[in-house]
Order: sequence, then C-alpha cells, then structure tokens
Amino acid sequence: MLFDFLSNWTQGAGLLFFGLAGWTAFRASGAMHVSSPIAASRWRWIGTVQVAYFLEVIFSARHMAHDFVNSNLRSLGAYQDRAAIQELLLVGVALCGMGVAAALWHWLSRKALRNMHTNTAVVCTAITLLLFLVETISLHAIDRVLYRPVGPLMFVAYLWGATALGVVFSALCARQNSQAAGATMTKNAIRPSP
Repeated sequence: MLFDFLSNWTQGAGLLFFGLAGWTAFRASGAMHVSSPIAASRWRWIGTVQVAYFLEVIFSARHMAHDFVNSNLRSLGAYQDRAAIQELLLVGVALCGMGVAAALWHWLSRKALRNMHTNTAVVCTAITLLLFLVETISLHAIDRVLYRPVGPLMFVAYLWGATALGVVFSALCARQNSQAAGATMTKNAIRPSP
C-alpha cells in the first residue's frame, strides 16, 4: 500500500488536502509567533496533526492495523464474528466522538468568537481523526459508503477535503487577522503621543 498515491487519485487528493492544511496552519503559526504565542502554539499543533494525517495517507497505518487485526482474528478462528466487535468499536468511537465534541464545545464556547478560526480548525482536525478511526474499524456497511466512487475519487476523499479545507480557510483568515492586528499595533506604536 506504500506509495499507492502515485496511481490512486483518492490517496493523491488526501496528500494534497492534508499537505496544504499543514502548510497553511504552520504559516498561520509563524504569523502569530510574536503577537500571540498561545495562538501560534495552537496552530503549530494543528499543523503537526495535519502533517501526521499526510503521513497516514502515505503509509496507510489504518489499513495495516485493520489487516493485522483481521489476520489475528483468522488465526483465532474468530474472523466470522468480527462484525459484533466492529459495531462495539464504532459505538465506542461514536461515544468518544460525542465526548470530545462536548468537551470541545465547552472549551471553545469559553473562547468565544475571538478564536473562531482556531476553533474551526480544531473541530475539523478532530473530525478527521474520527474519520480515520472509522476507516480503521472498517465495518463493511460503512466501507461501502466511504469507498464509493464519486467521480474520480472515493467519497472519503471529499470528507477529507472538507475537513482539510476547513483548516486551510481558517488558517488563512487567522493569519490575515493576525497581520492586520500586527499592523495596527505597529501603527499605534509609531504614532507620537499628544
């Protein structure tokens, strides 16, 4: 599966989306490193996770983990009974996802609109993680949806794109806001006092 992206449009799209998301998050971090070190560190974290997603698309650890578990289930004679385990895992992922969403909602609501762009990027990054977990569990009914061809790509690539582009646009807006705030601070610093 390594380097399937050379012939797989879905893998190539994932690389493009996550690479762009990581790059723009790091650019936003760089623009804020003086004016808002805390925001800069958040954007570095977001960028690092997006680069991890980029690497995941290259190395397909989620598929390797799935194949490893399946081979162990076959050797134990439990492969035919895996659907119940997968459903239980999906319920666990859904409950964890709801818990994370509630925690994010609580944390983000305290931050209000002043961090709206960072908040959006954090939510998009968390949704992508849930997508990768669902792919790893690989219940056939869900796989039929995620891996359904839609034009030249599988449906999952559009979901990756939506979350990654949410990060890209949020990073661009945060970077622009940071530069505008920096220009205002510089202008006020230069202005002579009356």
